[in-house]
Amino acid sequence: MLAVAASPMIQDVGLIALCRGWPESPPIAAATTNLHNLIEVGEPFGAWLFASKADAALMASYLVLYPGKLMHDHFREARDGIVAVRTRLRSDRECREAVFAELKQITDPDILVALTKLLAPAMQNETAFRAWISERVRAERASDRLLGELAFDVLANVCRPVEFVLLEAVLTRS
Repeated sequence: MLAVAASPMIQDVGLIALCRGWPESPPIAAATTNLHNLIEVGEPFGAWLFASKADAALMASYLVLYPGKLMHDHFREARDGIVAVRTRLRSDRECREAVFAELKQITDPDILVALTKLLAPAMQNETAFRAWISERVRAERASDRLLGELAFDVLANVCRPVEFVLLEAVLTRS
């Protein structure tokens, strides 16, 4: 497996396999010594590396950037990391809470929608998450705008009202 990961032709595939099955292997250990500087690393390896090795705060910082990577991914490689991201969020409460704290600070509707949808499967039953979505929906409905705020839902590849995406995130089982 180490030889496969070192092969330049399929290096990303080999490194992802190491992240999944052998996270303590030398190539992964070498990559994690400089993890803070790899936040912009290519996808999907970045998602798998951060999901398997980053502490909760660094993972939250990475995930704030991840929706942008998904939006600018013309060959769909970044989407191959969604499983890693969601698995980490499901298994790590500290990480979920750190990402949720970051989510509450986001004002860009596209990033808000994507991050909410990434976090929702792990937090649908969390009271604080449901209350936050209820408050966001209430605020949206109380605004004077004729039309609600729209956002590009990169996970569904459509433009939709933020209110609908937030409600869907909390009400739909994934």
